[in-house]
Amino acid sequence: MSSPSSPIAAPAATLKYYDPVPPPPSITFPISPIPKNPLGEGKHIRTAAALIIGDEILNGKTHDRNSHVFAQYCFENGVDLKRIEVVPDDEAEM
Repeated sequence: MSSPSSPIAAPAATLKYYDPVPPPPSITFPISPIPKNPLGEGKHIRTAAALIIGDEILNGKTHDRNSHVFAQYCFENGVDLKRIEVVPDDEAEM
């Protein structure tokens, strides 16, 4: 006979399996209203340019991986990309 203070094992059917990895938290952000067009109603940016500043780009130590993405974004949105310029880290050159 077991004493009332001794632990009693739970039947296997009542044990629950817990996933050791918790689910990712659900994060929601409020959606902001679309602001008014600063250029005026019906007006849009039609041209763009990019200035890339960095000696590491010019000397080849770092490959420019962003210009083509920017050019594609402009093309997809109807913006005429006029120029992409790479200049050294020299304030006078900028």
